[in-house]
Amino acid sequence: MRSPFISALFNPLNLSTLALAGIFGLCAAWWLFPLGLIVWACMFVLTYRDPALHLNQKLQSRAPLAQRFQKPFNRIQRSQVSLFNNLSSAKPNIRRSLEPLQDAVNQLTDLAYSLCLRMTSLQNYYLVTKSSRDFEGELFVNKVKMDNTIDEATRRDYEESKKMLQEQAHNFQQISTLLDRVEAQLGNVSSTIDNALSDTLRLQALRPEDISLELPSLLKPIQDQSAQLSLFEKEAANSKL
Repeated sequence: MRSPFISALFNPLNLSTLALAGIFGLCAAWWLFPLGLIVWACMFVLTYRDPALHLNQKLQSRAPLAQRFQKPFNRIQRSQVSLFNNLSSAKPNIRRSLEPLQDAVNQLTDLAYSLCLRMTSLQNYYLVTKSSRDFEGELFVNKVKMDNTIDEATRRDYEESKKMLQEQAHNFQQISTLLDRVEAQLGNVSSTIDNALSDTLRLQALRPEDISLELPSLLKPIQDQSAQLSLFEKEAANSKL
């Protein structure tokens, strides 16, 4: 997986331009070489700053997520790419007017991925704990042992163990609820970006000044989703067993 810098450096067209600059500088006139270098530098910068190249590099660099979150995030990512492709084919003045929308969707997608990545560890922990622990059964066994003991010190130990088990069970349930909420929120994010994609198709028929008037109402639901994901990430950071 190449970085945008490496991709621009080894772009075949850019390399050809650099080679031609050297050839013409040696075989024709020396001043053609620095001129060719200037042309090559301009082409390098244009290639390096290509938004498609940066987006592609980001997509490829994303690590796999837990199965529970991979599928909904894939839908979000496809919608992000569809919006990018749609705006890339629009007229330059329309594309510039809708650039804030693309930036907001990119930020929302990054937040969704960051949350899913954090939740991947939590989901794996949840699955392992669910398969290896039975809090209800452990509490029942603890109660039976506590009821059958006559030693006061042992009874206090069982009582302390009961409190710890209840706390662990409560925290485990909180994590389960949080995972469910995040999964539902990912569906909301996907729908929000899909709606933004539909709106861009409609707005492309308008004048740039009219697009600017409608842009705030388009950005608000995306910004609201970003705020919600940030809140979820804070909750995930505070969730412990």
